[in-house]
Amino acid sequence: MKRGYHVSNKILSSDDYGVPQYRKRNFFVMSKKSTFDFDSLIKSDTPTVYDAIHDLYACEKEPFHNDGIYKGIPIGSEPYQQYIRDSELICNHYISYPSKETQEKISYVHQGENWEVIPPELFRTVRSNRHSSAYRRLDEKKPSCTIDTGNAHSNYYHPLFNRIPTVREGARLQSFPDSFVFRGSKSHQYRQVGNAVPPLMAKALAVAIMEKLDNEEQ
Repeated sequence: MKRGYHVSNKILSSDDYGVPQYRKRNFFVMSKKSTFDFDSLIKSDTPTVYDAIHDLYACEKEPFHNDGIYKGIPIGSEPYQQYIRDSELICNHYISYPSKETQEKISYVHQGENWEVIPPELFRTVRSNRHSSAYRRLDEKKPSCTIDTGNAHSNYYHPLFNRIPTVREGARLQSFPDSFVFRGSKSHQYRQVGNAVPPLMAKALAVAIMEKLDNEEQ
């Protein structure tokens, strides 16, 4: 403010802007001429986990591709599928399963449930203070929980299969289209996805800022 800027901020949730994920972040906008109105952002319908990744279920029936690249997967009819499937190739879809011990634990968890339904004897240590997201299975009918930067230590699991989401599945839940390819080691790719601002959320903010700048120039 001392430098002459009007500063405004608001906590936004990505599911309000067409992203199939609950993700709250605090955004700040500074302007020389006037205060930015966060209510000017245009909200969109919220896709579900199913909308985002159900076409990839077919990959589970194929021999797993070590390069994470799949082709010829049928596309769904949902609007979000039409947006996300902008490439014939599906990259960064490295399907891998955890240890048999972990698979047994998550096999007891239904969609939307977490570690609390797992038989206590399957845990090596007795604890009652695990985080609510531990061993949480995503619910197809709802947006995802917040995508993190994890790989082997991720807490949330696929809605159907006893594994964590792939890099590509996480990217789709962040609203990255399939044409956006992540590079580096698999751990680095997970980190890139988890640290990102969801593109559709960023677009909603960018559009509102552009409209404000256009109005100020008139």
